[in-house]
Amino acid sequence: MNTLENFYLNDGIYFLEKQQDTAGKIGKEKWDEIASGWVKTGYGAQQPGGIWVEFPIGRHFDTILDIGCGYGRHAIYLAKTKEMTCNNYYGIDISENMLRRLLHCKEELNFFPDAKMNIICMPCRELPLADNSVDFVMSSSVFMHLSAADVKTIMSEIYRVIKPGGIFIFNDSFHNKKSPTHVLDNLLKSLPLLKEKTRKSNQYSYQEIDKLIKNSQLPNKCGSYTIVPNHYEAVPGKLHKYIPLGKKIDHALIKSASPQLTKDVLAASYTVYSDNFK
Repeated sequence: MNTLENFYLNDGIYFLEKQQDTAGKIGKEKWDEIASGWVKTGYGAQQPGGIWVEFPIGRHFDTILDIGCGYGRHAIYLAKTKEMTCNNYYGIDISENMLRRLLHCKEELNFFPDAKMNIICMPCRELPLADNSVDFVMSSSVFMHLSAADVKTIMSEIYRVIKPGGIFIFNDSFHNKKSPTHVLDNLLKSLPLLKEKTRKSNQYSYQEIDKLIKNSQLPNKCGSYTIVPNHYEAVPGKLHKYIPLGKKIDHALIKSASPQLTKDVLAASYTVYSDNFK
């Protein structure tokens, strides 16, 4: 296990002494390039919705771990809108550019004002925290970018560091391999002309996600959990502009589908959370 003793601090960010330039399927330099584009365009700056809206007001945690924290979008929302507080915040991301933006947001907005901020630039495989030391683990739109082996590794690490009775939320974290959107994307990305220019996300069925969570043993520490579709697409979004009334057809198909079909096939991605977060 890494600890912060194996890191050096550079202008507010912890870096591993020996940093491997890997981050799932693409490297650190590529993630920094992507993050720079997000910073310039304001991508991801909108207020979080979905499961975050359901979070209760005024919760306090000793230690929060934010995996793939980016610029702190969800932490800012929870602190400023949901009045969440904590003593220790660990934000881990592969992109230094995103973490620099997080520090800028911290300076401007002063979210989690009383917390010790530990901002760490590293791949999220091994976690630099002690066993049973984290009350709340959150992550959003991260695991689909990691290999299946890395996801199993990070799940075992989350199990190691989370306290008994701890809370986890993996928001929009698993792409559905049965979704028409991803079936089409996979087909397009298999074409020789596109193969080198695009990257395929790691995808799971609902049943595979359920098995992954059970095998991680997280329910043994955190109790029951829920897997819920994050959003739906019957007609892939990129086809809407080519199909007359594409959006309306999409909504009509979703509305008329059976609950089982909606959950297993029409869900484009899934969120997983421990039921004790409320």
